[in-house]
Amino acid sequence: MRRVVLRDQAAFTLMYDRHATLLYSVSLKILADPEEARDILQQVFLTLHEKAPLYDAALGRPAAWLATMARNRSIDRLRSLKRQHEYADRIRLEHEIIENNPAATPFDGAYPDEVEILRSAVADLPGDQRQALEMAYFGGLTQQEISDKLSQPLGTVKARIRRGLLKLREALDGLSPR
Repeated sequence: MRRVVLRDQAAFTLMYDRHATLLYSVSLKILADPEEARDILQQVFLTLHEKAPLYDAALGRPAAWLATMARNRSIDRLRSLKRQHEYADRIRLEHEIIENNPAATPFDGAYPDEVEILRSAVADLPGDQRQALEMAYFGGLTQQEISDKLSQPLGTVKARIRRGLLKLREALDGLSPR
């Protein structure tokens, strides 16, 4: 591990050869998806490469540190995938409802003027802001997950969400709570 900290490529390769099978198995057991497990394995070794100096031998062996990292990332990915599937199911259900009854909305009977203003305000947002807001508020994704999914920097995603919320606030300022 000391050699990995010193950026010794041979030591890094040896670390990979020794632990990749274990880490892949941990991820595969949790995720039950070989592609996702390979992605987690890559993330763990990228983290090792970037953050090897943070390893503390007093807290355990390198294999345990890496396995814990693989486990935690796999659980996080599983939760993220679950949220994405729930979001997709919810969108699919809403589309089915709208297709079967085009006049129906989730807000039927609730302040029709305000609903129309809200729809118009959301529709007027630039596409990138609308997409980020929908993923965050309707998809239940974290800003980091949105960043990963869109392959955009985290700061860009945060700025889009903030600007979109400010524009919605401006557009909705005239509405008063009932």
